[in-house]
Amino acid sequence: MPRILQHWQFLLLGVALLPALAVAEEADSEETRPLVFETDVLPILKSHCAACHFGDHPKAGLDLRRRATIVQGGKSGPAIRISAAETSLIWEVLKTDRMPLEGPALTTEEKGIIRSWINEGAEANDKEVLAVDESSAAYDAADFDYWSFHPPRMPEIPTPRDQHLVQNPLDAFLLEQLEARQLSFSPQADRNTLVRRLFLDLCGTLPSPAEIDQFVHDKSPDAYEKLVDRLLESPGYWETPSTGNAGDATGWMSPATRIQPVSSPQTRTAS
Repeated sequence: MPRILQHWQFLLLGVALLPALAVAEEADSEETRPLVFETDVLPILKSHCAACHFGDHPKAGLDLRRRATIVQGGKSGPAIRISAAETSLIWEVLKTDRMPLEGPALTTEEKGIIRSWINEGAEANDKEVLAVDESSAAYDAADFDYWSFHPPRMPEIPTPRDQHLVQNPLDAFLLEQLEARQLSFSPQADRNTLVRRLFLDLCGTLPSPAEIDQFVHDKSPDAYEKLVDRLLESPGYWETPSTGNAGDATGWMSPATRIQPVSSPQTRTAS
């Protein structure tokens, strides 16, 4: 008799545990089921966004009542990219609390639900599709017609009116744009100005009187090019702050660590 009672005790215990097991199984299925717009996302949007984006005339043309109209988007374009929450417009404004404009912001849990819903494919019971390309996470052909997607090609060199001002192909492009605005190149600088500009730009110091005289009296056609090459090879070019971060020359480094240009006494006193 005692043994029979023990069997009945186990049976009663099993019957008592059945509801708990059913609840646990239901909870597991709830956690593993995919998020659905009508069940999981729409209540959040209705609570926070209905004032502006529900109804027949939603703000900015963005109707958040249906998955199809969310994919289609409004004046700013599609509100979501399927399976790409991080590049979706609606996620950008929600995660930064820029929306909603009125009322409390979404909680972290609500934001997580919307983000997961988009990344999991933005499932919905309503299968209507209003923007086919975006609903399949595809890009329009125009998105690929960007300059960086095309191989480089040699452009046709323009022929501006004042051809005598063109000394190289780059001049032709610049002069064409200037002439379209009724402008032209500034007058060519004299040699005294050129040598001072070169030294200041490349070495950060003024040229000495001797260096000015050397360039002014150099009558060779490539005198300017030779001076540029010489300064680029000089220690002053490599050690001047003008070749590094702009902050180097404005004092953010301490005097002990700031790079100083190499200069002679004559260069430092030249005017």
